[in-house]
Amino acid sequence: TYTAIQLVLRKLLRILQALTLGLVFERHSVKRPIHMDSTTSWFPWLSAEAKWRCRPLRGHVNEDQAKLLIKALHWNDKSAVLRHISELATAHGRGVQDDLLNQHVTQEVIKCFMNGTKTVQGAAAQALATLCKGHDMNCRKVLDGFGTGWFKRHLMEHASRLMCGGNAEQVFGVVSLLRELALEKASEMLHLHHQKTITEIVKFIPNWSRRSRVPTSTAVVFLEMLPKMFSVFNTLALCGGAEFCHKLHKANLTAVLLELVAGHSQVQQMHQEPTTYSTAKSTAGSAQGHEAVVNSALALLTCMMSQVPAQRLDFEEMKGVQWLLRLLNDEILPLNSSVQGTIVKLLTVAASSSPKIAESVQHHGLATIKKLLMRYLCSWLEVPSGSSMVAYSSSAFPLSPAPCSPEVVGPLLQLFTVVAPSCSTRDMLADGGLQLLEAALRGGLANVEQDGHKVATAAAQALLRLSCNADSPLDPTLCGGTTISLMAELVDLACERTPITTVTDGQIVHGGVCAQGFLSKVLDTKLRRGEVSKAEVLSCSLLPKLAKLLCRSTEAVLVAANVPKAQYLTPVGSKRPAPVPDVCCAGHAYLAHKQVEPDMQVAVPLVLQLLTEFSQEFDTLQVLRAFKMEATLGRLALWQETKPLAARLLIAEAELEYQPYHLYGKGMLQAAVLRAVQLDPRPFDEKGVSAAKLLKLSAHQLKTWLGLDPTEISRVVLIQEANQMFGALDKMSRKVDGCIVLDDLQRYLVRTYNMREENAESFSRKTFDQMQVDPRAPASFLDFVKVFACLKAELEENTAECRATKRCRR
Repeated sequence: TYTAIQLVLRKLLRILQALTLGLVFERHSVKRPIHMDSTTSWFPWLSAEAKWRCRPLRGHVNEDQAKLLIKALHWNDKSAVLRHISELATAHGRGVQDDLLNQHVTQEVIKCFMNGTKTVQGAAAQALATLCKGHDMNCRKVLDGFGTGWFKRHLMEHASRLMCGGNAEQVFGVVSLLRELALEKASEMLHLHHQKTITEIVKFIPNWSRRSRVPTSTAVVFLEMLPKMFSVFNTLALCGGAEFCHKLHKANLTAVLLELVAGHSQVQQMHQEPTTYSTAKSTAGSAQGHEAVVNSALALLTCMMSQVPAQRLDFEEMKGVQWLLRLLNDEILPLNSSVQGTIVKLLTVAASSSPKIAESVQHHGLATIKKLLMRYLCSWLEVPSGSSMVAYSSSAFPLSPAPCSPEVVGPLLQLFTVVAPSCSTRDMLADGGLQLLEAALRGGLANVEQDGHKVATAAAQALLRLSCNADSPLDPTLCGGTTISLMAELVDLACERTPITTVTDGQIVHGGVCAQGFLSKVLDTKLRRGEVSKAEVLSCSLLPKLAKLLCRSTEAVLVAANVPKAQYLTPVGSKRPAPVPDVCCAGHAYLAHKQVEPDMQVAVPLVLQLLTEFSQEFDTLQVLRAFKMEATLGRLALWQETKPLAARLLIAEAELEYQPYHLYGKGMLQAAVLRAVQLDPRPFDEKGVSAAKLLKLSAHQLKTWLGLDPTEISRVVLIQEANQMFGALDKMSRKVDGCIVLDDLQRYLVRTYNMREENAESFSRKTFDQMQVDPRAPASFLDFVKVFACLKAELEENTAECRATKRCRR
């Protein structure tokens, strides 16, 4: 009896203790019994876990809840508490992250990550990863918690030790934490990655890859972890540049990545065709996981290849080109389009920086490139009847992917462009190469809203490079009407996308400038071969389009050419440089990329060279003057690549009207003179009256031959009198050059009209103001004839006043 009473009293005591400790926090607890004992079986809400497990109110954790979490990290199951913290941060986001940081919970989690057992450290790493996701201050807290001082532990060395001896969950948590820290604090993390630590981490990757390909319960964990590790390296490589990529190269990461891509591609092939529904359901995620691993590994390899020249040598020695081309050409292994695009980008980077690799790609992979282009562009092909491509396009790929896919076709065309200089144009255009480029243009222009402009721009780049191949003249097949019409359509689209307000506008203008250069090359070649005349070119619609785009794309060209910022005016009182007109910030970033400038260096001089051909003759030069390109040519004269051609055109246009009137001919300049005195140029054009002939016609001939009325005859006489006076003014400088200056008019007035010098000077300045010519600049006959009627009337009036004054004096 005594024993029974004693047991009952003990139970009552336990109940009272539980009520005292846990009832206060009953409203914050999750009412779920865990590890029941004799007390909690009666009162399930009084379990040990219920004391620290909290439910945030309105997305925030209060101070009492935070204290319970800290206390639980000292006395309870730490792994469970850390998992609960990770769940809170994942579910409630920024508010809970801020509260846990401000109430010192994050600091306690860092202590668990530094000093706990392996299981606790893995859970703490995962909790810190969720706390640091998109949260700058939590990342700063973690980095400050470790530091780099003498008495502080090194973060990367600690992470490397955990990766070496930990289980899958622990390693996954560490890698997740490193990824979040790299995304938020790339520059700080860059300094923590020493060569020794990088080499140790790279050695773990083959083991993780093997464990991810073995059908075990932890395979999925390693499969998700590999892309995160590659993301860490990729982020730091983009931030650290060549220096960090060189560290990765010394750690032998190239060979590891190539072996990894080979292994995971084979495993992905095994998961492509599941036999049953349950197999499909279990392997779908695995196939996507292997694809993500391959894609991230290739992206990291591409970044390394673009930064470290020695990387290309290793890539070449390992026969990486042949292996990747074999992977693209394998019909048994249908790769995802994103993976194909990443492989092609890697080949493009390697080929663009190494002529030997470019030759290898051209020798082994040109047929593969055309084959893939055929697969994605078959619905946009217009193949002539009887061509061998008809049967090939209809039977080779019965189940074609979505046409004009920018993520694959764009990189393929860029690789096609890079390979072009390593072989002849005829080889590149053989086997339907030109038809594929036309299909890319056609499909890209038809799907501009679905990123088709990227495909069209890449096709225009390829055609521009092929047309400018230094080893061979322009191939006649490139001068076809279909190609010219498609490129002209791209030029029209580029004119519509100025000013540049988005990245898309910048990309379209880039493609338009490439098309502009190609069309200029084609027209110039046809003129030199005698296939067309200058009159035919002037009468077609291409030349005005080229001039229009040249004027509208000037600022984009100068941005791509990296013209010094000092050329752009800075507002008074502003410390920042003025924004470039007509180009937004995003468009500026795209155009300033190093891959855009080479196209501008080739295309724009071709346009100016074509226009220069038309500046040799007087009549054709008048047509160019109608395009009003003076301001554009002045801006292009700031760029060294276009300065000579732009200056030559400016001088030619400047010399057009600065010549004696009888040399004006019977073109647009003569028409401008006639309009200046309010005469209709059509009767003079019909009779073929030139400027020299107009000066010899009498009033009788003007009436009988041209049919002019007395008013019109008086206006022609006005032109003749203006030419007579202009000739006298031109002779004042003892050199007849077709222009006059302020001093010429002043001396003429003093000598001929006996004016005082001060009156002659003021009268001359007034006349130049009426001509709208700067007093320091020369004036042409066209400027002079516009004000000659007023000038003549004022001189006659002044002469009459002087005569009247003399009579009065007498």
